Amino acid sequence: MYFGTGNPAPFPGQSGEPWGASRPGANLYTDSIVKLDAKTGELQWYHQATPHDLYDWDFQDPPILTQIGGREVAIGAGKSGLVIAVDAETGKQIWKTPVGEHNGHDNDGLRAMKGETSKLKGQMVVAPGTLGGVIAPMAADKTTLFVPVVNHPIEVTGGTEISENSPLSGEFVALDIKTGKELWSQQYEGAAFGPPTAVNDMVFFTTFDGTVHGLEAQTGNEVWQGSLPAASNTGLAISGDTLIVPAGLPTGEGQAAEIVAYRLGG
Repeated sequence: MYFGTGNPAPFPGQSGEPWGASRPGANLYTDSIVKLDAKTGELQWYHQATPHDLYDWDFQDPPILTQIGGREVAIGAGKSGLVIAVDAETGKQIWKTPVGEHNGHDNDGLRAMKGETSKLKGQMVVAPGTLGGVIAPMAADKTTLFVPVVNHPIEVTGGTEISENSPLSGEFVALDIKTGKELWSQQYEGAAFGPPTAVNDMVFFTTFDGTVHGLEAQTGNEVWQGSLPAASNTGLAISGDTLIVPAGLPTGEGQAAEIVAYRLGG
């Protein structure tokens, strides 16, 4: 059984104990891919993406199980904006790829854990933020991993406070399953909170502004777009030649929560 885990707390710290000082060490097994024996619950291995997390960087997405050169692998991602492939038998890292906006703070948790808090400024902008990175689950076909990304930096003050004043935008990234190399990426005004679905030579997903996107899997070119009656932050389904999309978040006047069906190729 493979799963992702969330963040330690308090984050980034608390009064008198900034930068996670109340929880010293790596805070095992937070922000990790974890493998358990499904029959006994025994821990077989873990791979921690962010030791001593300071910024709510859950590594929460359900891992994708696939094969690379005949070897079974597990690929996980989360709000740290890191996509990591590990050997499913041992947990050893095969590749790691950052996606979306990063601005030099990926190792702040390690710095704090080692007592190097002088390298952390009293006030700074950090990306990804608490609502950034890879929030929605990924999708894959035989060769490509499809990663929805939210870009949303935060402001961190004194190692104890976080504020979220910046806008959210979206990005959609395709990675080579074997190497983790970026194949293409596309930018969007709306945050990519919706898990994608890959079918045949297409990949479909929603952005929070209430738009359904249909991209060519190989190139990332958008070949179709649909407007929903409300915002959406959930996945979509395909049955036969029908695409079914929930739009459950009315965010403006006149919007309504509905489920919309589109005919593929129609």
